[in-house]
Amino acid sequence: MTSKIVEMFPTMIKGYNDQNDVILKNKGSVDELTEAYYADIRSKSSDTFDDFKTAIYGSE
Repeated sequence: MTSKIVEMFPTMIKGYNDQNDVILKNKGSVDELTEAYYADIRSKSSDTFDDFKTAIYGSE
């Protein structure tokens, strides 16, 4: 589970323990982590749409 979170949100890495396992920053709740996940999806969707517009209409 931690590796998936780190893949999606590398900025959540707080550090590493003695076994070189990732220590995540505490988001406080599942709701906050879920919101961060959806914010990431919205951002990527917006970027994809902008790339599509550029491909169709060219850069302005």
